Amino acid sequence: MDNVSTLATLYPNVFHIAVRADSDIHTVEDLKGKIVSPGIKGYSGELAFKEILELNDMSYDDLEGIEYIGTADAAQLLRDGHIDAITGMLAAPVSTYQELDTTLGIRLIPLKDETVEQLHAANEGYLPYTIEGGTYENIKEDTNTVAGYTVLLANNDLINEDVAYEITKMVVENKDAWANISSVMSDFNAEFSVENNVGNMHPGAERYYKELVH
Repeated sequence: MDNVSTLATLYPNVFHIAVRADSDIHTVEDLKGKIVSPGIKGYSGELAFKEILELNDMSYDDLEGIEYIGTADAAQLLRDGHIDAITGMLAAPVSTYQELDTTLGIRLIPLKDETVEQLHAANEGYLPYTIEGGTYENIKEDTNTVAGYTVLLANNDLINEDVAYEITKMVVENKDAWANISSVMSDFNAEFSVENNVGNMHPGAERYYKELVH
């Protein structure tokens, strides 16, 4: 798509693979023969999961089964022992995973460095990400994975430079309000937005960010 550009990069959607704490799954390859929920069919999390399997010489054919359901329903199936793993691109910490962490006990499955590098090489929207130990209270170790960032995009044919400038200014200068609404926005500010930008930035947004620097 060549008629869109970025106004602001807001927060990361982090790829998670969660299993029960007593599971024998420790790597992506261990998902062979298991039942997995990749989220809702066609969503970003499912697409990422299919790419990750492919990079590990696997496909859905290697799994015992797939359950296309939302996170809360998948958590209940995991709790009841009907599925073996949940995957998804979700803002961390995921409240559903926090609840599972404290009541059921879960582990997060890391991605290999090679997988992370190959994902980024194929699509620069996948950025390396570490789910730090303590993000989920009982998971102490860091988890290597990727994130795709939620971004505010403008249609270049409809949004001129001055309007883009004003929208970007409004978003950045109300960062405290967004953080109060949701903790996933707690790291957001102008510097975060620029550092994590992928692709073309709208000239109006670029002008606003440059003015902040000077």
